[in-house]
Amino acid sequence: MRDRSLAAFANQDVPFERLVEELAPARSMARHPLFQAILTLQNTARASLRLSAVRAEGLGAGLSAAKFDLDVNVNEIVDEDGRPAGLAGAVTAAADLFEPRTVERLVARYLRVLTAMTDRPAARLSSVTITGDDDGREPHVLPVGRTVPQMIEEQAAGTPDAVAVIVDGVETTYGRLDRRANQLARHLVEQGVRPGAVVGLSLPRGLDLVTAMLAVWKAGGAYLPIDPESSGALATEMLADAGGICAIAGVAYEYAQVPVLVLTDLALDGYADGPLGLAIDGELPACLAYPGSTGVVVTHTAVANRVAAFEERHGLRPDDRVLHQAAIDSDTLIAEIGWPLASGAAVVIGGADVTTALFTPRLLAAFLREWSAADCAGLRRVIVHGEPLPAEIEAEFFAALPGVELHTVHGTAMTTGEVAAWRCDGVARSAGVPFPTRCQHSDLRSSLPPTGAGGRSRRAVRRRRTARPRLRQPTGPGRGTVRRRPVSVQAQGCSGRATV
Repeated sequence: MRDRSLAAFANQDVPFERLVEELAPARSMARHPLFQAILTLQNTARASLRLSAVRAEGLGAGLSAAKFDLDVNVNEIVDEDGRPAGLAGAVTAAADLFEPRTVERLVARYLRVLTAMTDRPAARLSSVTITGDDDGREPHVLPVGRTVPQMIEEQAAGTPDAVAVIVDGVETTYGRLDRRANQLARHLVEQGVRPGAVVGLSLPRGLDLVTAMLAVWKAGGAYLPIDPESSGALATEMLADAGGICAIAGVAYEYAQVPVLVLTDLALDGYADGPLGLAIDGELPACLAYPGSTGVVVTHTAVANRVAAFEERHGLRPDDRVLHQAAIDSDTLIAEIGWPLASGAAVVIGGADVTTALFTPRLLAAFLREWSAADCAGLRRVIVHGEPLPAEIEAEFFAALPGVELHTVHGTAMTTGEVAAWRCDGVARSAGVPFPTRCQHSDLRSSLPPTGAGGRSRRAVRRRRTARPRLRQPTGPGRGTVRRRPVSVQAQGCSGRATV
C-alpha cells in the first residue's frame, strides 16, 4: 500500500482526463467508474481576505448531492500562531447505500484509529483495535435459570402420562422415565457420585442410555461418553484421565480400575423413586467430551442454553417426535435427547414416525436416496450439522421434500455445539445467524474486525457457550485415539430405517 501510494503521488501531475482514457473503465449508472470512496486531506494554508474595517469569514455551502459512495473530507486546524491544533472534517455518504448509524460507526472507528496512532506513534497499524462498543450486538442470552434435568423433572411432574421415549414402537412415559432415573441416581450416590463427579457412560442407543444420562445429572455428576465398541483398555484410560468415579455400561470392562455398573444387573426396585431434591449449580460440569486433541468440560448452564436455543428457534410441540440416531460420543446427543425431553416432546429410537431429525450432510444424502415424501408424511424439519451442506444436497432435499423445513447449524469443537443457525430456502446461502451467542469473525491475529469487513478471517465466539479445556486425549500403544464412530450407523425414522 505504501509503495502504491508513493507511486501515485509521483504521477499526480497526470491530467485526470488522460487517466480515464488510459484505464477505460466500464461505465455504470450505479457507481463512479474509477473509485467509490475518497479521502481528502486539506492541509494547505487557507487563503484569507483582509479588508479595511471589514471582517471576512468563510461560510459553508450546505449539503450537496453525494458525488461518491463515501466522501471523507478532513481539514487541518492551526491556532493563531500557526501551530497544529487538531483536525476537523465531514463525511458525506450516499443515502441509497448507507444508513446514518452506519456512517456514525465509520466515523467512530476512524477517530479511534487516529487517537490510537497519536497516543502510540510507533505502534503497528495492525495492532490498533478498530472495533468498540458500537460494533456488533450483545449476545442473545436466554433467560433459562434452570438446568436440563430440572426441566425434564418439571415435564414429568406436569405431564407424567405423556410419551417421553419410543424404542421400536414401545412407549415410555415421562413419569416412568423420571422414576427409574431417580432410582438409578440414588444408586449412583451410594457409589460415591457427588456434584461434579465424572461417570462413564458406555451404552448403545436405547432407553437405558436415556435413563442413565438423566440419572447421572440427577445425582449431580457429569457423564463421560465412551463408545460401547471401544476396547476396555481405552475405556479404562479415558475414565482414569477424567477422574471417573464409576461407569455405567452394557458389559463389564476387563481392565476396569473403577466400579463398572452393568445396568441390566442392577436391582433398583428397592430405591425410592421420588425426586432427590439435589440443587445443581449451573457451573458444574454436565458432560465431558473429546472433540479434538484436548478433552473439554461442558457446564449445565451451557447445556441449558443450547437446549433453550433449539427450543426458541424451532418450538417443539407435545406431539413432536425427535429422532435419536447419533452415537453416544457425538456432540448431537444433547440436542437429540435433552432438547425434546426438556420441551415435552418424545425421543424416537427406531420404528416410529418422526417429525424432527438431525443429520450430517452425508447421512442426509443417504436418507434422501432411501426415502420418499410418502415415507415421511409427518416429517416437519431436518437440521443439518457437522459439516457445510453442499448445494446439490440442499437442492435434492427440496425436490424430494418440498414441504419440510431445512435448517443448518454450525459449531466448533470448543463450544457446546452450535453457534450459528440458518434456515435454508434453496436460494440464499449463509454461515448463519448467532445461535444464541455473540458470533463474530476475527482476523488472522485474533482481533475482531469491524462488522461487514472482508478478508481472511476465522470465527470468534463469546465465552458464554464455550466449553472449558480440561482433559488430554487418551492415546497409547495399540489403543489408537478417541474419535467419532464412522458414518456407517443406522438412521432409523419415519416408517422404517435406512442404512449408510
